[in-house]
Amino acid sequence: MQQKVQELAFALFAEHGFDATTVEQIAAETGVSRATLFRYFGTKEDIVLGDTAEQCAVLTTAFAARPPEEDVWISLQRAAEALPSAQSPEHARQVAMLVHSSASLRSRYLVKMAAWQEVLVPLVEQRLGAQRGTRSRVRAAAIVACSLACLDVAADALRHSAELTLDQLYGEAVSAVRGPAGPKS
Repeated sequence: MQQKVQELAFALFAEHGFDATTVEQIAAETGVSRATLFRYFGTKEDIVLGDTAEQCAVLTTAFAARPPEEDVWISLQRAAEALPSAQSPEHARQVAMLVHSSASLRSRYLVKMAAWQEVLVPLVEQRLGAQRGTRSRVRAAAIVACSLACLDVAADALRHSAELTLDQLYGEAVSAVRGPAGPKS
């Protein structure tokens, strides 16, 4: 039922825009009460972006499952691929279109990315194997922040590219950052 609610809400967002679509319209269209809608999704933004705590769990589990000798950038990319929004190219494109069409949704997206960074930095710091301290934390935080910025750039580019996937665009962005003058890990 949750997926059906999301699909119908996305249709309303496409027709009326995210900001102009009310929770009441979504509830009426889906045949559920407002209270039921909020049991499925904590906020209207969560209909588009998903549950932050659930996504943090997916990211940490996916990252931790990667081989310890794997390049940390690749591990971060593979962890991001495990997110539900990355599973379908069309869904990823719809999310990107909505996120970049609404200031409130964009703001919530940035808060979500900050939460992702918070859970990923300690894992990256541990993976880097350096003695823990300010310098290793800064290095891990910079890698995660760059990786998430690459994901954001890829999502933005996805709005304008029907032939490339989020994964391909993310790979392009990471390659640009890690190019000859970019950081190596």
